[in-house]
Amino acid sequence: LGEGIALLVDRGGDGGGFGHLERQQPARQPALAQRRIHEYGEVGVAERVGGAAGLRLSAEFLKVGRNFESDGATYDTKLKFSSLGLYGDYFITGGGFRLSAGVVIGSRKASGNAVATNGSLSINGSSYPAAGESVGAEAKFPSAAPYIGIGYGHHQPTKGSGFYLDLGVVIGKANTTISPSAGFVAAAGQANVDAEQ
Repeated sequence: LGEGIALLVDRGGDGGGFGHLERQQPARQPALAQRRIHEYGEVGVAERVGGAAGLRLSAEFLKVGRNFESDGATYDTKLKFSSLGLYGDYFITGGGFRLSAGVVIGSRKASGNAVATNGSLSINGSSYPAAGESVGAEAKFPSAAPYIGIGYGHHQPTKGSGFYLDLGVVIGKANTTISPSAGFVAAAGQANVDAEQ
């Protein structure tokens, strides 16, 4: 999603806070290149609850945008997440490696819009002349969804600095809507638009 990797820092101890805030907005590049916007933030707390178990609560937001031109069309794409997560951890080796499960609550959506400048647009597997026409799409994920994953960190028995890393999936099917311009619907037919939904 971005052009770099952020390594987040955890303050250890029986309980600790962790946080990260990042904003990137590279300068505009030459024509036909791309403009990207990246914003990311996270704040939360982690607590060991005895033995090999731990609990975490975190609030996160993510905004990624990309505008570019390709094959006679301009594209504007966005990804926005704003969520609250509650996770339970089980440390499987007595060290920092852990299994995690929990729930993520909030708004998560991806959207995009394509405008044909001098070419065609594709829908339902076929291309149609569409100079000046547009097609928009939006995918909204469930407002509450389960999470499973693996990770490292949040295990320090004493206060200090440490690193953490998570790799997991939020399970849920997105609800997708497509919004073509009237001229494109006339060229492609409503049946093709409905089939693409």
